[in-house]
Amino acid sequence: MLEYLRARDKALKALDYDSSIVAHDLATSVEEVWRLPRVDQDRIFAIINSTKLKSWMMAAHSSALFINCNSSSSEKISSFTLAKLIESVVSYESDHTIALSFFCGAHRSREDPDRGVFGLMRSLISQLLITYPEFDVQTLGQIPHIQPGDVNALCQMFYRLVHQLPSDIVVFCIIDSITTFEIGNLHLDEGSLAVSQLVQIVQQTNKYSCVFKLLFSSPRNSQKLYKLMPSRTGDVVWIPIRVPPSGGFTSAKWQAGVGFYDTSSSKSQKPSPLIEL
Repeated sequence: MLEYLRARDKALKALDYDSSIVAHDLATSVEEVWRLPRVDQDRIFAIINSTKLKSWMMAAHSSALFINCNSSSSEKISSFTLAKLIESVVSYESDHTIALSFFCGAHRSREDPDRGVFGLMRSLISQLLITYPEFDVQTLGQIPHIQPGDVNALCQMFYRLVHQLPSDIVVFCIIDSITTFEIGNLHLDEGSLAVSQLVQIVQQTNKYSCVFKLLFSSPRNSQKLYKLMPSRTGDVVWIPIRVPPSGGFTSAKWQAGVGFYDTSSSKSQKPSPLIEL
């Protein structure tokens, strides 16, 4: 055990991971959402009531979903919705559930050490190392040797780690504003690589390993990255320009929840928590 902890700590140090970032991004994403205009609140309800989103949550197998929020007024719509989903998963205390998240739009500054696709993959790997304590020590020992900026190596490492997870583990990998990497094409190649690798994990874990549930969001509409989903129709949500009025936020609506995620299958036999917003 001591050897493992040393190898993990060395890996986390090499990744230069700040564990407070995820909590900060989650908190920031839900701040002042109640002050959003009624039309933006209606859009959030349209997203959480999406049939495809509910199906993604309920699926007892690995699955992927890409949500195009189609908002022209606020990126908070996307980040708030995903932050609440993440909070719901985290609040469900289980040794068999892992929540990984990253808010790409929160890390655009050139001075931000977590910017870019390298920051995304470095964060996902670090979160996984902190959450699950039984990875192969030899694999952990390879992490410090990954060269700075080598997105492909990070993607391959994340792939290897996920495939070491046992079949009774359910991983929720939720990534907000993935289309940050479409802007100006500066990160498009690396973004495409990461999305492709993550989608491949979904497809491979359906054959063996854990249940891997992958969710991307775009504050507006993706022009390129959504095309990398296994199905451009079945795995992509397009929120319409005009959505039905919902009457705005109320505590009763949040308490009612938006559905269940059901992980009961041959891979995992666990109760399904209500997703409450």
